[in-house]
Amino acid sequence: MTTLVHLAVLAVSLAVSAGLGVPLVGSLLAHVRKKTSSRVVRPEELAGSDASASRDEPALPVAPPLRGGLWIGVLERLAVTGAVLVGFPSAITAVVALKALGRFSEIRDDIFASEAFIIGSLASLLWAGTVGFAAEYLL
Repeated sequence: MTTLVHLAVLAVSLAVSAGLGVPLVGSLLAHVRKKTSSRVVRPEELAGSDASASRDEPALPVAPPLRGGLWIGVLERLAVTGAVLVGFPSAITAVVALKALGRFSEIRDDIFASEAFIIGSLASLLWAGTVGFAAEYLL
C-alpha cells in the first residue's frame, strides 16, 4: 500500500472518529436526558431513605451538559483512534484516567452529571475504538 493511501486512510479515520462522533454521542446523550427528565426523581430516591419521606418535595432538575464536553469528546476520540492506529492501544488508559480526573470535581456530587459522563465517555470510546480498529484492518 502506498504511503499516500496509508496517510489518506489515517486522515479519514481520524476525521470520521472525531467528526461523526459528535452527532452520534450527542444524540445518545440527548435521548438519555429526555428519558431522565421525563421521570420524576425525588430526593429520597437518591439518598436511599425509607418510604416515609415526604412525597411533596419537588423533583430534582436534570443537570445541564458538562461544560467543554464537545471539545473534550473530540480530543478524546482523536487520541483513542490515534492510539489504536499507531499500535499503542494501552495509551487509551491514560486518556480515560485524564478525563476522569479532570471531571471528578464536577461529577462527584451530581448523579445526573455522572450518569451523562459515563454514558457519553463509553459511547465515545466505543466509537473511537471501532473506527480505529476498522482503519487498522484496512491498512
